[in-house]
Amino acid sequence: MKPTRRLLTIGLCLAVAVCLTSSRAPALAQEGAVIAILDMERILRDSSAAATLREEIDKQRQAHQNTLREQENALRTADQELARQRTVLSAEAFATKRKELQEQANGLQQGFVSRQKEMEEFFGRGIRQVRNALAEVAKEIADERGISLILLKATIVLASRELDITDEALRRLDERLPSVDFSSSGN
Repeated sequence: MKPTRRLLTIGLCLAVAVCLTSSRAPALAQEGAVIAILDMERILRDSSAAATLREEIDKQRQAHQNTLREQENALRTADQELARQRTVLSAEAFATKRKELQEQANGLQQGFVSRQKEMEEFFGRGIRQVRNALAEVAKEIADERGISLILLKATIVLASRELDITDEALRRLDERLPSVDFSSSGN
């Protein structure tokens, strides 16, 4: 799991725990805590919204790679042509054209880095939509079942299967958010 995803997962877990315990803290002291487990990795892998987000990211990445490949080929062709012209160009003209090619290559590299950052931000906004909807679903399930604490399955060593609310959360999440809203994801 990437560090960014791990931080988002930890953040969601804390947010859900705070939401669930803040309103029930006095009651928890008087009664036994009801615990549930949620498999965040499975939800991010299997939910409809996360799947549409991955598909869109893959589509954008492929289009970007195709464009980049075309631009690299054009630069390579220009570089080969410049190498052929080296004998007929003055040293100053050759140096000027070489510098222009280098600037184009630098611009291509900067554009690549910029686009990668945009795609990471786009993915982050989409994942936040999924996580926010999941937090709402988890809160609803917790309220309905009297759950006072939801733990992430990745943090659990051993637990009874009856504590796992992942299937229900996944079903409700898919109903509530069948796909990521790309217009609000900055597409």
